[in-house]
Amino acid sequence: MKKIALLYGHRPSGHVSAARALEEAFDKLGARTITVDLSRDFYKRSGEAVNGVYLSMLSKAPFLWKLGYDNPLLVSLSAPLRRIFLSGDAGRLAKMLRDSGCDAAVCTHSLPCNILAIAANEQNLPVFGVITDFSAHHFWPARGISGYFVHEKSAADDLAARGIAPEIVHACGIPVMAAFAQDISPAGIRESLRLSPGMPCILICGGSKGLGGMESALRALAAEGRWNLIVACGTNDVLRAKLENDFSGKAGLNILGAQADLAGAMHAADIIVGKPGGVTCAEALAVNKPLIIFDPLPGQEMRNTVFLEKNDAALMACNGRELRASCGEIIAHPQLRQKLLAAQKRLAKPNASSDIAARVLAALGEIPENESNHLPAASN
Repeated sequence: MKKIALLYGHRPSGHVSAARALEEAFDKLGARTITVDLSRDFYKRSGEAVNGVYLSMLSKAPFLWKLGYDNPLLVSLSAPLRRIFLSGDAGRLAKMLRDSGCDAAVCTHSLPCNILAIAANEQNLPVFGVITDFSAHHFWPARGISGYFVHEKSAADDLAARGIAPEIVHACGIPVMAAFAQDISPAGIRESLRLSPGMPCILICGGSKGLGGMESALRALAAEGRWNLIVACGTNDVLRAKLENDFSGKAGLNILGAQADLAGAMHAADIIVGKPGGVTCAEALAVNKPLIIFDPLPGQEMRNTVFLEKNDAALMACNGRELRASCGEIIAHPQLRQKLLAAQKRLAKPNASSDIAARVLAALGEIPENESNHLPAASN
């Protein structure tokens, strides 16, 4: 029985959600797993501080993030320094995993992937990278990685353009929990959420941290009074408390916190509105519900937006007026709804988690025979 280390940058995040989906898949295939939160389990002193700076920049100075995000010149100039600074951490992290009995490391964040790549051969520890967006930024490619998993060919092309051999890149999809791929009737969920019968339901979500213009979206839609509304605030307790106070007693509104069943909320919704984190988008594709992107963050979220719009799998609303109009059009025009759903089905890969887990175990020489026929084709 193989033991797999699942590494991510910090929690809560889409990287964590992807790691949990993989944990679920590996467990079903009989493999053991451990999870490693890089910022809390490894960089115990500095990890939370760095994460705090990152979140502060996103909320207070997004233009700085946009300026520096995936800048090829900065990536190139910083490469030698990053290798010098990370070399000591690489041996320590790889040894920690080996001492824990791990046979391989699967990283849903680029930083642990890059750290481990430095010492992978020395420690005889296969390392796999799982990219949780629809494109691969410049920090992902690293020497010594045994395999990369991407959503589809466009991300594989990003890696190939940056020197990664196509034969180690596999188009399996972005990992999501099995609950998102299940065929669940929304009726029971809507009843448990005390939503008004006979009215369309819109889910507003801001990812695990409850970021983005969620309050603006809610105020714009609540003013209409013709939709049930579910708001998934994630771990943003400040936002949740404010919304509960401001909208106290409003019928057809349910405000959810960190422990909520997001898969159930997505199944209950007729439309999903939110920021386009890669995992959130993959979940929306898996449940096959129309997606309206609202207030995307600069960088990877804008790239996800471009990808989904280009493939006719989502609409984008830049303000409350456009958001109300887009929701109304999807409800009133079945042809538009069907166009979005058909495009989503073409892109959706709801079995990504099990496909990735199966391919990792196959690479390690251990996979149940009944799974060997379900391995995804490699990208080309």
